[in-house]
Amino acid sequence: MKMNDVSSIQNALKNVVKNNPNHIAVKELNTGREITYLSLYEKSEMRSENIDDTPYGIICLPDGIDCAIEFLAHAFIKKPFLARHPSASKYESSLQDKFLKENFHPIPDGCQIKVSSGTTNKAKFFFVKQSHRVFYARQLAERLKIIPNDTVFCPVHTTYGIGDITMMMTLISGATFYCNNDLQRVNKKIEEYILDISQYQPSVVVSSSLTISEIAKVNNIKLSPRVWCTGGGPLNYEDALKIENQISGVVLNRYGISEGFMAHMCSIDDTQDKRFLTIGKIETDKIRLGENGEVLISRDFLYDFMPTKFNGDWYNIGDFGRIDEDGYLVLTGRKKLLISLGGRDINPLEVESLCSGKSCLIGIDRVLYLCVEDDIDPRNYIEETLKIRINHLWQGKIPEMSLGKIDRIKMTEIIKQEMLKGKSE
Repeated sequence: MKMNDVSSIQNALKNVVKNNPNHIAVKELNTGREITYLSLYEKSEMRSENIDDTPYGIICLPDGIDCAIEFLAHAFIKKPFLARHPSASKYESSLQDKFLKENFHPIPDGCQIKVSSGTTNKAKFFFVKQSHRVFYARQLAERLKIIPNDTVFCPVHTTYGIGDITMMMTLISGATFYCNNDLQRVNKKIEEYILDISQYQPSVVVSSSLTISEIAKVNNIKLSPRVWCTGGGPLNYEDALKIENQISGVVLNRYGISEGFMAHMCSIDDTQDKRFLTIGKIETDKIRLGENGEVLISRDFLYDFMPTKFNGDWYNIGDFGRIDEDGYLVLTGRKKLLISLGGRDINPLEVESLCSGKSCLIGIDRVLYLCVEDDIDPRNYIEETLKIRINHLWQGKIPEMSLGKIDRIKMTEIIKQEMLKGKSE
């Protein structure tokens, strides 16, 4: 599929409505509400006529049918919007508003604004063009082999990157999107996710990698999906292996390179190791590695979507990676996470991969702190393997962000507070 062949979101949905108007488009599991494709299209079109003429919109609704209508209404008039989770704190909201005020500029073919403070203090701000979003969604649907008979369940709220692209992929494929219109259920227990999947038996589940890891801790369950796709963080190999043994299909990783808006992801036909450990086979005219292993994306492929961040003909996305012998890309770290110590750049993800459980390496004032949740001290093993000496071990609950990524900012603050406390005693 070529980018130039991609239609708008409205045209893509119009084709689905024409072929199957009475098929269920969105179903709210907790309320039982459902809406057909024809009704969804008509309500979205009506809503689009009443959207104000401000430069961008902010969508802040509970997940479900109303949220889907609001998404589509903005897309129909090609108005950029920021999807903000309804439970976002005042601090998060103020950060996003500040980024918008300082960086917003209208673009043609606008669909959605993506704003994130990320896992460090370095912020990201970028747009998603409609053409990119439809292209990406169709690529995902092809790799997962989504058909109209499929039901796609996404326990992640639609305002997250995983949620909105999953909804888009489902709708332009003519399948049925399952979700929950309940803020309390966004942060519900894993047992409730399992209950939803067992009761409604979706053929496709798209979740954060954290959800898979948590469900993997539950024994003696048998689930229905023919495919389980993850994002929002690296996929744990052992957890993915256990889940794949509990479902009727396959698990695959969709983590990485969200800035590229392209489906760097394996298909359900790839081998297990490729699906678990890589983000897909790359095309060398679109992606290459820099001298230090940085992942670079071609300017031609991105169509100048972020012209201010290009260096020549290639855009550095801030990830490190390697290409295996079969041409599949493996992500190995993030540039913004590197810790400089004694003239050496230390990759925290490389250190954390040697720990037995959840872990986080923090650098403060040229001192390394290894934070772990279990009672195992791996520092000697890390020093023997990587030649990295870590003097301080912290044990306790490691804070997380919404999609299961480690909150390194909060973890750093916890360490600093304990350092101050130790000095005062």
